[in-house]
Amino acid sequence: MDHYTFKPKMAIALIQKLVGIQSIYNTYIQENNRLNDNSGTVIIPDVYIIEPSKTLHFHNVEVTAHNLRTDVFQDGVITAIDVILSMGDQGLLTYELKWYDSIGTAETRSYWVHSINGEESFGRCGFVYEEGDDDFSRRQNHIHIPSDIRIINSPEYIAYFWICI
Repeated sequence: MDHYTFKPKMAIALIQKLVGIQSIYNTYIQENNRLNDNSGTVIIPDVYIIEPSKTLHFHNVEVTAHNLRTDVFQDGVITAIDVILSMGDQGLLTYELKWYDSIGTAETRSYWVHSINGEESFGRCGFVYEEGDDDFSRRQNHIHIPSDIRIINSPEYIAYFWICI
């Protein structure tokens, strides 16, 4: 929770979790061990890009900070969007970002991945992401926080996937 920035009109609800704390703690330890094993370099074992017509799977992707949001973070903070930017730097994919002040009635004030490899968002369709540990279901790892302000440690996987809502 200390990784998420507070935004205007945001509400926070705290819920006591009675079961599953050990699994969450284990994930925290695994991420930090992975980071330490890589001498502080974020290397994500599995990155999935799920386009409308195909799925791309990359292994051991090194991620570097691009300092996209200097208005929010100090230099060197690695966010989920840095995965896409790093993969672009490495020639693994092409991308385009787009700034949105709002989406529908939600104030976002964030960069969004507008296209990957020429697959461009339109209407109510586009790329979203999730990151985390395979010990949790994909639904538990999909949190609605824009990727440019989602700090990552060293997750087991990250997936950018196409969705139409």
